[in-house]
Amino acid sequence: AVLSVNFRGPMLPRISAMMAASELSRVQSLSRTIGAGDVAVEVGCWLGEATKRILTEHAGEVHLIDTFEWSRLHDARVPGVLELGADFSALMMENLASYHPERLVLHKGDVVAFEPSLLRGQRVGLLLLDGPKDTDVIASVLDRFRPHMAPTGAVLVNHAISPFFVEIVDLMVRMIEAGLLRADERDLPGQKDTMFVFQIGTADAAPVSQLPVETWLKVWDSSMGRALSDGSIGLLAPLVWLLKQGHADLAKQRAEQMLYAPRLVSAWVEMQDDLAKHDAISLSSLIEIELALSQYGQRHQGPRLWRSAPDTTARDGPPRPGLRSWAESR
Repeated sequence: AVLSVNFRGPMLPRISAMMAASELSRVQSLSRTIGAGDVAVEVGCWLGEATKRILTEHAGEVHLIDTFEWSRLHDARVPGVLELGADFSALMMENLASYHPERLVLHKGDVVAFEPSLLRGQRVGLLLLDGPKDTDVIASVLDRFRPHMAPTGAVLVNHAISPFFVEIVDLMVRMIEAGLLRADERDLPGQKDTMFVFQIGTADAAPVSQLPVETWLKVWDSSMGRALSDGSIGLLAPLVWLLKQGHADLAKQRAEQMLYAPRLVSAWVEMQDDLAKHDAISLSSLIEIELALSQYGQRHQGPRLWRSAPDTTARDGPPRPGLRSWAESR
């Protein structure tokens, strides 16, 4: 259903965005590239912090697809504002009141049931997938929106390089290998970013269900990995993928090629409890990789497998007790 946008919501609390500040900045930058007459589509808008950035730069329609139901995740971010399951669209509209909300078109419901025909033939210049975490849902959305994307339209997928959502990373790699997506280097990720930008590819075949390890790493290194700077959280994603595939030796080798960065060690420590529950991952392999990541200084002298950029991480030795976790640092 398409919701009316002519209403005021309850008193607005201080907003805590789901995205990192650098990711929000990239959404705004890419919104400038939307062509005249094209529309933006955001899947999973919550209270509209990313929507603000789109509306600031894009003068056309912005379609928001969300269930607009207050969840436990929302309540953890902004406690006690609404009851679980309550409609938060009015709260979002209050947050967007000074950002030309008349240009918004709200679609309440599951994105799986969304029909792109509701776009009335308009091309999509920017497609932002922030809400979906299920790979089947993401694949379905990309497949249905493919015919409606503008030739240079940007597809922004949150968690596309996240070590915490490596199944999404795997889907992106397989879609690139199949020619369904292309890495877009117009706006490269910051060190804390887990969002990556793509363009729709020219192929029309479904991605294979699993790639050989060598092929997977080659696709990652030549597309997504090469866009990451030293110290980027995304560099941990192939380590997690390798461990889940049962290749602890290769994961350790890659860890040994990475420059020391405290945030990577912190993130790795945070993930260990969950990773240790996986049948293919041993605690000893997790510790070995932690030790490899904790080594101070540059150890790899050969050609890098990814683009190297100036590392802004402080290099003052191994992480000290009390180092904030990755989740807290965002």
